[in-house]
Amino acid sequence: MLVCQSRYDILHASRIVIGAEDDYDRTKLTERYKDFAMLKLITNRRSAEMIKYVSNDFLALKISHILLEEGAIVRVYEPAGMERFEEHSYA
Repeated sequence: MLVCQSRYDILHASRIVIGAEDDYDRTKLTERYKDFAMLKLITNRRSAEMIKYVSNDFLALKISHILLEEGAIVRVYEPAGMERFEEHSYA
């Protein structure tokens, strides 16, 4: 991943999730992120962590689907000289 792309993604995120347990923390965190023009979800810490986990899992699922769709994984692995992986069943 390019560093410049990472910086852009951080500054242009789709949302900011603020997890706080009391009004003081909510106020301070909301003030900290006031200059960011994006959706701000304010919730408790436990819910904020769950949102983070689900978002990361969904992103990983989307990336996996893109790479596996229509043999795209082959186009990524073979030019790089890597071996293709085989599907395994763990029943």
